[in-house]
Amino acid sequence: MHAVYVYYRVKAADVDAAMRALAPLGCALSRRADDAGELVTLMESYALTDAPTAAWLADMHSRALAVLGDCLQGQRHTEVFMDLI
Repeated sequence: MHAVYVYYRVKAADVDAAMRALAPLGCALSRRADDAGELVTLMESYALTDAPTAAWLADMHSRALAVLGDCLQGQRHTEVFMDLI
């Protein structure tokens, strides 16, 4: 199994809008627990059977950027992990 994690910041007022916008993309969405300011960190999590291809990653980012629109504050950061056990 592989997991793709994408984290970025949004305005606290936009968290609900981002959550609704991302729901159709099939990712789990988390909010950083210790963020209490105007900007908060969100993280999309995608569970995959195989390693993501460059094309899959590009498509995922394109779809997410299209629905997040002005909610996104700054850049998205991506990390890919694989299970060891």
